[in-house]
Amino acid sequence: MFSLFHKVIDTNITGKEYVDENEKYYIFILNNIYSYFNAIYYAARLSEYKCIAIWDKSHLPDFDIDFSKKYFYKFFFVRDLRNDNHCIRLIIKLIHIGHLKRLSLLYKFLKKMSKVFILVYDDNDPFTQTIIEDFGMNKNVVLLEEGMGTYTMLDYNDASYCFLQKIAYRIFGISCRKSYIGHSPQIKYIIAKEPKMIDKRKVQCRKVIKANNMFLDTAFISECRLEFGFDKMFTLDLNYDYYLYLGGPISEKHISEEEEVKLISTISEMLSSKEKIVIKLHPRENINKYNSLIGNNKVIILDLNNKNWIPVEFIAKFINPVCILTVISTAAHTLTTIGIKAKICYLLNCLQHNDKEVFLSKVVYGKNSFQLSSPNDIAKIKKIDYIEQHMNKDNNDLDILFLKGIDY
Repeated sequence: MFSLFHKVIDTNITGKEYVDENEKYYIFILNNIYSYFNAIYYAARLSEYKCIAIWDKSHLPDFDIDFSKKYFYKFFFVRDLRNDNHCIRLIIKLIHIGHLKRLSLLYKFLKKMSKVFILVYDDNDPFTQTIIEDFGMNKNVVLLEEGMGTYTMLDYNDASYCFLQKIAYRIFGISCRKSYIGHSPQIKYIIAKEPKMIDKRKVQCRKVIKANNMFLDTAFISECRLEFGFDKMFTLDLNYDYYLYLGGPISEKHISEEEEVKLISTISEMLSSKEKIVIKLHPRENINKYNSLIGNNKVIILDLNNKNWIPVEFIAKFINPVCILTVISTAAHTLTTIGIKAKICYLLNCLQHNDKEVFLSKVVYGKNSFQLSSPNDIAKIKKIDYIEQHMNKDNNDLDILFLKGIDY
């Protein structure tokens, strides 16, 4: 049993930590790769304070997180909250988000703190919910931008969840509630790159601060390039125009991956001999998903040496795409904010779906953004000229100054 938990938990919390009541502690609760890099970005700029990283990294159990540890005073990374083995999953959930959580090292450590600032990315995540509900009362809880979900309001009815789920919550203390990002009453502040785009119902009685774009920070980018060397991982023939396809775990939204791959193949047939599609896998995608496209001379599956978790924002400039294709990836819009001059084609409406969680936020709309209803629309998009848009590509550090200045 001990060996099981040794594999499940990666932490430097010992339970004997001294907590200074006069010192600020910033707790980052991570939920994906974007939030991981974003937390590093902020922790590096809050180096005079003690930053703590907490991550349910079940989606990426083999991800190498050693790079991040130097930025955080303490870290607690747990995996297997989504293990396929029901018994293991239940035990891990009981210990970290269920009735036994009070026995965990993490809970005991957080219980010692009084001057805590909790920074979350998705308060709809059960792991995040547990921490902010237990430690967010009378604390400063900040919602940091995670993706489209930060901007859009989706209505859920908790009563729709089945009777067995509610019984499980009563017995084990494991939350099954589901709502929109930003629903938690403990949240006092929101930091986002597009404050005016956030649904008005989310910003009521909350202060909203404009966020820096970490991918515009040259020092941060240089450090990541030096650490990972991703600019040396691949080379592309500059004689071609590239359509960058941003993959995603669309099966989680009940969209057929088989249809998606067929759609890519269809689009590739519409390209000229001087055009190719480059596929950037999402960290949670099955690496074998695109096997049927191997051998298609108009499709390149980007080989990042088992580092598909590297955000596309780090490598897009090496690809210099003329067009970005994606089903629902938020990164497509983000790329335009860092100087990538490409048209964006969202392919959601080309695929069958009936899940209300699938949505495109108004934040993605722009003069060079298009929602395709058919792969044939690619021919029309190719004829449309790219429209030069003025974008503020300067970071003003309003978020950094705010985080350093917040107090009780």
